[in-house]
Amino acid sequence: MGMTLGAKMFEELALPHLEALASKLKARHPDVPLLVFARGVEDPLSVNLRLQKAGYDVITLDGEAHRSKSRDALGASQVLQGNFDPKLLLPDSSQEAIHAEVVAMLEAFGPDKLLANLGEGLGGKEDQGLVDFFVNDIHATSAKMISG
Repeated sequence: MGMTLGAKMFEELALPHLEALASKLKARHPDVPLLVFARGVEDPLSVNLRLQKAGYDVITLDGEAHRSKSRDALGASQVLQGNFDPKLLLPDSSQEAIHAEVVAMLEAFGPDKLLANLGEGLGGKEDQGLVDFFVNDIHATSAKMISG
């Protein structure tokens, strides 16, 4: 969506429909959480603030979104999803590099109100052992942060 539309066109053509969609879905199904992913937009922070205002419960962040600025602007109560770099799951990476990035991500977003996820998804070339390590490390590291 944002990768093919510039900021002005995204603002004029996509955002009004995303806002209307959220409004109509919330009216019909107020208890169903709404997730949105404005991937590749030129100004992710202002777009995500608009999407939050529109009523989206979960805002997914791609790899370009600044973590701590996003958390600060959207607030501690906003559920965020993303944005671990999937390149760290390729065979030439390491558990140490993954753990360092897990810690950085959790420190920026906080361990609560976060759906830890990849910023761009899996491409099929990832090392399955490193993917497994990532999932387990997210759980262990966030549990440790939450318990103090």
